[in-house]
Amino acid sequence: MATGGFKADLEDVYRRGYRPITIAQMLDKDFRDVPAGMSPVVFVFDDASDSQFRYLEQNGKLDIDPTSAVGIWEDFARDVEGHKGSRFEDAYRRSLQAMKLTQALMGQPRKVAGVIGRALGSPFPRARYLVGYDAQALALAQSLTPTAVKDRVIRLTPGL
Repeated sequence: MATGGFKADLEDVYRRGYRPITIAQMLDKDFRDVPAGMSPVVFVFDDASDSQFRYLEQNGKLDIDPTSAVGIWEDFARDVEGHKGSRFEDAYRRSLQAMKLTQALMGQPRKVAGVIGRALGSPFPRARYLVGYDAQALALAQSLTPTAVKDRVIRLTPGL
């Protein structure tokens, strides 16, 4: 993922009137954090890629890499700080907090790298590997969710 490209995408989405909400808000049809005239949007990050979420150790402290998608997201939030008091700010902060809280459930980078290494060396690699508890839970939920419900959720996400 190109750092500049993702930031430009966030700016474009914001400029077009979209405001982020969480998946829970989408499923609950809770759009109260989306100002009138704006449309909700859900951002989903895959934890299997360093370009999407990564920590850097600096002076014995772990910080989110500013070039990862979550780091870019945080930087974008600082740029939007001029919109204090908007409903977008609250929704964004809740989304970011939810991502940070669920990090413990995500596949750890070393474990992910090990799975990738074994997959590359396997004579019969699988189409999908589920490393973190989050990926396993999503796969289970997807297997139990009827196609009609999944289609409806996909249509609701962009507001179709």
